[in-house]
Amino acid sequence: MKHLMKSNWFSFGVILVLSLISHTAVAQSKLTISAPDSLAFTLFLDGAQMNNQAFSQLSIFEVGAGKHELKIKVAKLEGVFQMNTKKLVHHQFQLTLVNNLLQLLPVGESKLQVSQFQIVSSEPSPEKKYGGLKGCEQALSLIDFETEVEKLKAMPFDSQRKQALKDLCRDKCLSADQVVSCLKLLELEENRLDAMIDVVPRIFDVENARQMLDLLYLDGNKILLDKHITQIKQNSVNQP
Repeated sequence: MKHLMKSNWFSFGVILVLSLISHTAVAQSKLTISAPDSLAFTLFLDGAQMNNQAFSQLSIFEVGAGKHELKIKVAKLEGVFQMNTKKLVHHQFQLTLVNNLLQLLPVGESKLQVSQFQIVSSEPSPEKKYGGLKGCEQALSLIDFETEVEKLKAMPFDSQRKQALKDLCRDKCLSADQVVSCLKLLELEENRLDAMIDVVPRIFDVENARQMLDLLYLDGNKILLDKHITQIKQNSVNQP
């Protein structure tokens, strides 16, 4: 009889523990943030860095209910948001860039359940210093940029994409991040270097141009581009 009672108590204890674990897991929420490739981001949740490498989509499982701080970094841009999560809700957001400000737009389940979350504040991202063509007040908008990218992707030849990128940078104001995204569509290093030399003086935030060096493999080409960027930056500083 004693053995039976101990067995029953043990079974009850196991069921109770499993029930508590199950309840805790069910009470968690999920957070997903998506962005275009040009806005690959790093996420900090309540001060803890969630990804070491920038991604265009990131999902965080088991986010506890309550208030959380989201800090999102895209290159030198930064946005800080306060979010109030509820139980059993998959919070989904689309990261966008509007007037040099990072914004989170609700999608999916979050869009249908607006009352389940609240974006309290968003800090403006640091202003970028203009170092290229005169008359530019900001880089090309995200929507316009994605349209231009689709045009480049539709071109069948590398040489066509290279020339189109040069023409685009002559007519529009592009950021260094945007130019890098376009350069990745060029397959030949000689075409990449040729385009880089041409577009560097026209980049909106020329101080960020050195990230283009990562797209080159030959040391000689990297040295040539680095010297060119240094000269352009010096010229930019001396602009009246």
